[in-house]
This record gives sequence, structure tokens and C-alpha cells, in this order.
Amino acid sequence: MLAANISRNFLILQNDSDTTLYLKFGAVAVVNQGIRLNSTGGSMLLDYKFITLAVNCIHAGTGNKVLLVTSGTQ
Repeated sequence: MLAANISRNFLILQNDSDTTLYLKFGAVAVVNQGIRLNSTGGSMLLDYKFITLAVNCIHAGTGNKVLLVTSGTQ
């Protein structure tokens, strides 16, 4: 979902879909495991020097789902 980036200082993840998403850092995402982002706006902010791990996500619904990603180096 999002590649590792050693320069990343913050990361905002927001679930803009109708289905719960599950996140894992540096590992394969699995339904009902990891960090849960509830549907329709569930969000997470990491406001520190974010490690080089990739972010992976999965959902248990059908069709395409939307995860909004904002990240930066400042």
C-alpha cells in the first residue's frame, strides 16, 4: 500500500470506504489482525519520524476500497 521511506516524518491514514480496513507495518495484512481503521472516516496519525517499514492493508469487503494517505518529510 505504501512503500518504506526513511525520510518520512509523519503519516496520516484515513479510511474513506464503507468497510473496515486492517493495517500492518512491515508485515502482510490479515483480516481481523493488526490496526483497525473503522469505515467511513476511521483514521490514524503517526506524527514522529516514521520508521522505514512499509504499510500494508486489507479489507474483508468486495470491490475497491479507498484509504487516503498523507505523508511528509517536514
